Amino acid sequence: MSGGDLLRTLRRPLGLSGRMAKYFIQSRLTPLLVITALLLGAFAVSITPREEEPQIKVPMVDIVLPWPGATAREVENAFLPPAERKLSDIAGMDIVYGTAYADFAFVIARFHVGEDPDGSVQKVAAAVTAPLMAPRPPKTVSETRRCPSAR
Repeated sequence: MSGGDLLRTLRRPLGLSGRMAKYFIQSRLTPLLVITALLLGAFAVSITPREEEPQIKVPMVDIVLPWPGATAREVENAFLPPAERKLSDIAGMDIVYGTAYADFAFVIARFHVGEDPDGSVQKVAAAVTAPLMAPRPPKTVSETRRCPSAR
């Protein structure tokens, strides 16, 4: 870049941000604004409550839902989605996720911060014992191994 190009670049009119920067650089008000911001920040830090180990209660419930005789795939496809939906409908519920195993499902239900832990357990117990939570009974071993022509 030659000297003439540099001068033309420097003499170009300033945009909005350039004019604002120029104003704050030249203003006697800028140091006062910086000091005010620092003092407000120090004040905010001094009045903010803090604890070394805050006691935050997040109610979580671990649920084992038995389904004897079912494979993990049956539990995953037929049992776990409706159970998760039913538990998600509980008031105050934050997150529900489950894992399928052979013969049972393991579901973790987490409530919103501040929910009553005892009330949360009671809500889950009521939902789990509801009749719509029970899946269709799995096929027994004798039914799955029976030959269709042996009627």
